[in-house]
Amino acid sequence: MDSLTGDLLYSDDFSNPASGWPRVTTESYTRDYMNGMYHISVNTSHTVKNTKVPAGMDFSDFVLETMVYVVDVPEYGEFGLNLRKDVENDDFYRLVLNTNHKFAFFKYKNGEWADLIPWSRSDAVALDANKIKVVASGEDFTIYINDRWVGSCKDGSIRSGVIDILGETQDASQAHVAFDYLKIWSIMGASEGQIPESRNILTVGTGKQYSRIQDAINASTDGDTIEVYSGTYRENIFVDRKLTIRGIGTPVINADRRGDGITISADGVALEGLSVINARGGFLGYSGIMVYSSSNIIRNNSITLCDKGIELYEADSNLIEANIIEDNDDNGIYLLSGCDENTIRGNRISRNGGDGIHVYESNRNMIFSNIIADNIGDDAYDDYNATELGTGDVNRWDDGSKGNYYSDNLCTDSNRDGICDSPYGIPGGDCIDRYPLASPSPGPSVIEERPPEEPLEGSRSATVSGTQSGSVSLGGAAVDIPSGSIPPNEDGTPGTMVISIEKTNMRPELAEGLSLVGEVYQLGPEGTVFERPVQITLRIPEGVDPNTIVGVTTFNATSGRWELIPGTVDPDERTVTIFTDHFSPYALVRGADEWMRRNGGWIEVVNKHRYNTISYLPCNGEDRCSILPTHTEHGICIQNAVFRDASVAGLWTPPNNWMILAFDVPAESTRSETRERFWVPAGTYTLTEFLFVSEVNPGDPMYSPCRHAKSKQTKVYQINPGDVLRFDHLDESSLQGSPCFLGGYPCRSVLATTARTGTKTSVHTGDVQVTLTWYANADIDLYVEDPNGDLVYYGNPQVPSGGQLDRDNMCSNFEMGKPENIFWPTGSAPPGVYKVSVNYYSDCGGVGAVRWTVRTVAGGDVKTYTGVLNTVGDTQEVTTFEIR
Repeated sequence: MDSLTGDLLYSDDFSNPASGWPRVTTESYTRDYMNGMYHISVNTSHTVKNTKVPAGMDFSDFVLETMVYVVDVPEYGEFGLNLRKDVENDDFYRLVLNTNHKFAFFKYKNGEWADLIPWSRSDAVALDANKIKVVASGEDFTIYINDRWVGSCKDGSIRSGVIDILGETQDASQAHVAFDYLKIWSIMGASEGQIPESRNILTVGTGKQYSRIQDAINASTDGDTIEVYSGTYRENIFVDRKLTIRGIGTPVINADRRGDGITISADGVALEGLSVINARGGFLGYSGIMVYSSSNIIRNNSITLCDKGIELYEADSNLIEANIIEDNDDNGIYLLSGCDENTIRGNRISRNGGDGIHVYESNRNMIFSNIIADNIGDDAYDDYNATELGTGDVNRWDDGSKGNYYSDNLCTDSNRDGICDSPYGIPGGDCIDRYPLASPSPGPSVIEERPPEEPLEGSRSATVSGTQSGSVSLGGAAVDIPSGSIPPNEDGTPGTMVISIEKTNMRPELAEGLSLVGEVYQLGPEGTVFERPVQITLRIPEGVDPNTIVGVTTFNATSGRWELIPGTVDPDERTVTIFTDHFSPYALVRGADEWMRRNGGWIEVVNKHRYNTISYLPCNGEDRCSILPTHTEHGICIQNAVFRDASVAGLWTPPNNWMILAFDVPAESTRSETRERFWVPAGTYTLTEFLFVSEVNPGDPMYSPCRHAKSKQTKVYQINPGDVLRFDHLDESSLQGSPCFLGGYPCRSVLATTARTGTKTSVHTGDVQVTLTWYANADIDLYVEDPNGDLVYYGNPQVPSGGQLDRDNMCSNFEMGKPENIFWPTGSAPPGVYKVSVNYYSDCGGVGAVRWTVRTVAGGDVKTYTGVLNTVGDTQEVTTFEIR
C-alpha cells in the first residue's frame, strides 16, 4: 500500500457472497450479488440506497480502498460511500461521485447537511470505473480517485461508525452501480492523513519547460509550483490539483471568448500575478476566474474585459486579495450560492457592468478594505436576511474598524478620520458596513517578494519603476501611482516609466448643456495599460459650485470623441477623483439634469413578486423540478438601438449586457414593489420583455434548482426626450403560450462591446525617450536623428550612440494603441540636437487620415505633440530638442 497504512482490518474481494448480503428486491431498489461484485440498483428518482459493508463493524481512523463500476448511471445519478455512520443518531460523512466528472464530500449531522468539499469537477473521475481511496485520521480527511489526490478537509464532529456503499438518483429514475475489492487498514500516525507537499517548480513561457500553462498543470502533482513567464497565452485553464500558479511579469491569459479564463476545482490552490481577459460569451456568460472549491488564495491578479470577474459557486474559506477587477460586463466579484466564510479584502473593483460585489445565498463572509467604484449596478449587493437566517450567519462588510469605499455612498467625514460618519446599508438585505471609507484609500498591503522603494515626488514628471509608488502634480491636477502599477518590460524584467502632466491647448467638444471647467491636462505616457489603476485628482477652481460638477471628460483617441467619466466629488476638499488604467487628456465638466431630460429618457421596469413565495410552475422538459417557491427577475433586453444623436450616445454607458433587470422584493421588506430605472439617449429601441424564474433552494446541497425564462414578443419603441417608458409587473399567467427558455435569460443583445486598447508592457526610458502612439489600423513610423546624424527607425533600430527602437507596431502584427518607442539608456545620449519626425508608411485597414501623439522626454523635460497624417507617404517633422 504506502506509508500511511497499518494493519489490514478488513478485506473483501467479493469473490464469494458475504454474509448479510441476500438478494433484496423492492419497488424502489434492488440489492444483489452478481459476477463477484456487490450491486445496488435504485429504481426511483430522488432516492438513496445504502447498505453496510462489512456488517457490524465500526471504524474511526482508517485507510479505505474500493472499486466502483458504473453499470448504468444516467445523468444526475450518483454513487459513493457513507463513512463513520452513527446508526443510532443517523450522523455520517458522505463521499459521492457522479457521471459528470464531479465529486463532493458532505457531513450530515443533527438532521442538517454541510459541505466539507462542495461539488468539484476533476478529470480524475472516470465515467466507467473509479478506484476510491479515503484516508481518515482524526479530523483530517484526504480523498484520492484513481490514484490522484482530489481534495482534503477537516471535521472531527463524528468520530466513528459503520461504512456504507451507496447508489443514488436525482432526476433520473435509475442508477445501477457495482462495488469490488473493498479493503480497510488502520492508519499509522495522527497526522499521516495529510497530503505530502511536493517542491517541484515547473516553468511556462518562451524557452521554458512548457509553452502552454495547461500542459504544465497536466504534468504536475499536488503541491507543485508553476511559474508562468510574461507573454500572452490563448488558453482556458483548468486547475484540478493543489498547485501554486505564479505569474512572472504579469502574463496574460486570453480566454478568447471560448469559456472561463481559469477554473479552479481543487482545494488549496494559490493563484498570483496573472492577467485574465476575454472570458466572454456563453448562455450565462463566462468568468475570468471561476472557483468551485475551497481554501484557495487568489491574489494580485487582474481580471478585465470578461463577462464576470471572479465568480464563486459553493466555494468556502477562500482568500480573494489585492486583485484588480475592472471593465467586465457583469458583476466584479460574484458569490453565487453556498459560498461561506470567504475573505475578500484589498481589491479594486470598478467600472463593471453589474454589481461590484454581489453576494447571493452565502453566509459568514468577511469583506473589507476594498475600493468599489463606478460600477453600473450597485457597488455592493447582499441578499442576507436576518429574519430568515439569524444573526450568526451574517456577512461582515467591515473588520471592526475599517469597511469599504463605495462610490455611490455620498457620506460626510466630519472628524477627518477617513471613516464616514454613518453606516452604509448594503442593498438587497439587512447587512451594513459599520465603518465605510470616506475616500478610496488603498486596501491592506500584500507582502511583496522585495520591499518597495521610497515614494518619489515631482512637479510635472517623475520616473517610477514597478516597485515604486510616485506622485506628480501640476497646478490643479495630480496623479498618484501605487506600487505595482508600472507594467513589466516585454522580457519580464521590471518596467520603468516617466509619468508626466502637462497643460494642453486642446479644448473638448461637449454636448449642449455641458461646459468645461478649468484647464485641460495631458497625462502621459499614452498607449500603456497600467497593472493597477492610478488615481487622478482634479481641483475644482475657486468660484465654481462643486454641486454643478458632472464628472471628468477625457479624449478617446479610438473614437475621436470626448467622453464623460463620472467622478467622486469632494465638496469640502473641492476635488474630483477618478481611477484609470491608461492616460489621455482630462478636464472637469459641469452641467445639470436638464441635459439628460433634453437628450434622452428613461426605461423603468417594475417587479412586485416577493422573494421565496409562489410555487414554481415548470416548463416542458423540467420534469425533475421540486416545485419550490421562486425568485424572479423582470427584465428588458435591448436587442438594438438607433440613436437620434450619436454624439449623445458617445457620452452614454449602456446597461450590463444591454439588459435592465428588476429583482423581486426582499421577503421581509415593507415595500410592495421594486423598480429599476435607467437613462438612455433618445432614439428607436428594439426591446424584448421577459420574466426569469428560479426555484429557491431550501438548503439541500444535493439539489440543483430549476430555472427558466419566458418572453413577450420583441417590439420597437420610440423614446423621445423626457419620456419614461414603463414596463409594469409581469407574471407567468400573462405569458401563457410564450416560449420557455430553460436555464437562463431568453435574449442576448447583438450590440458589440469594445475592448481596451493599448499594451500591458512597458517601453524603455533613459536620457532620451521618444514615444509615438496612434489609434487607427495603420502603420505609422517614428524617426529620431541623433547629433551624429544617425537615424533610428524600423530599418535601423540601433545606432552607435546607443539609441535604439525597442518596439515597432506594423500591419503584420498590428495592435491598436501599441506605442512605438526610441530611447537612449541613462548615461549614453550624446550632447547636441535631436530631430523627431513621423511617417505614414501604410494604411492597413482603409482608415484614411490618422491622428498621432508624440511625447519626448529629454533631460527631465517632458513635452507632448499631436498632429494628423492625411495620406500614405506623408512625413511630418514633429520637433527638435537639445541635450547639453
